[in-house]
Amino acid sequence: MKATPSTAKNIITTKETTWPRTDPWSYKEFVALLVLIFGLVPWLIESHLHE
Repeated sequence: MKATPSTAKNIITTKETTWPRTDPWSYKEFVALLVLIFGLVPWLIESHLHE
C-alpha cells in the first residue's frame, strides 16, 4: 500500500506496528470523566451511606 501525503502525516510507524494517529478522547472528555469519577461518585456513595 502506497501512502499518499494526506495519509502519511496521520500514521505513526514503528518497528512493531503501524496505527493511525487519532485519539478517541479529547481533553474536555477526559477532565469530565475525572470529575465524575473522583467527585460525583464519592458524593453519591456518601450521601446514600449516611442515610
